[in-house]
Amino acid sequence: MLQVITTNPTPPQVPPDFTSINAIGPRGQVNVSFSDVVKAIQSLYKWAQKENTWLNQYCTQVSQSVNTSISTFGVPLASASSIRVTEALHHVTGSAAISTINYPPNFAGGPIWLVADGMWTLTTGGNIAASANPNIGDVVVVVLDPVTKIWYPAAEGSGGSSSNFINVLVTTSTFNVPATGNYFIIANANANAVTINLPPATGSSHDIVVWAQDVTHLVAISPNGTDTINGVNSNVDFDLQYDAVRTHDALATTWAIW
Repeated sequence: MLQVITTNPTPPQVPPDFTSINAIGPRGQVNVSFSDVVKAIQSLYKWAQKENTWLNQYCTQVSQSVNTSISTFGVPLASASSIRVTEALHHVTGSAAISTINYPPNFAGGPIWLVADGMWTLTTGGNIAASANPNIGDVVVVVLDPVTKIWYPAAEGSGGSSSNFINVLVTTSTFNVPATGNYFIIANANANAVTINLPPATGSSHDIVVWAQDVTHLVAISPNGTDTINGVNSNVDFDLQYDAVRTHDALATTWAIW
């Protein structure tokens, strides 16, 4: 569960027989008997046993809390402007925009995993720092800063990208790449030509990677309108099977090949 340890085992106190013993007097003489020393040592031994038991209990509690926090799926959540998580893992359904993620009051911060069962999105305006547009089957990781109370989607790819993951898909026909998100597209032209139509270049720093799985027919990447790819307003054609091309939304109207 999303929780911190709120009920710790109470550690045992150092025995008074040991802490109060005054073995050395002001002139260096021994002020205690041998039996007093033995009694103090016995008390210290018993305290050490209790301390060991307490440490074992505490470590077991921490282990159980951590293991539960990363292995338990909560109930599926319906996407809405505000959702409430109770576990570290949730399936999220529906197609609504989520701007606020609520959580238990004792949650100390850290990551949660949201599995996209629908075409919902994360948006700013509540307590989420950046937007995300997952496809069905994607897993979105968001991390709570306990100081600011803001959720931060885990970012991948180039700086400036609003997507927190790479969308992977296979296409056997013409595909229009959405305007947001990073994509790894597997193009299979065994049956017919496949054209990957890029969205308008805006300087978003999104990356579109196309991998030609089969080039029996033409595989091509096409810029939008008057946009250019490496300075040229024309398609990029694939000649060899298993070739890959990474296009980067570098500037307005400009895609760059890396």
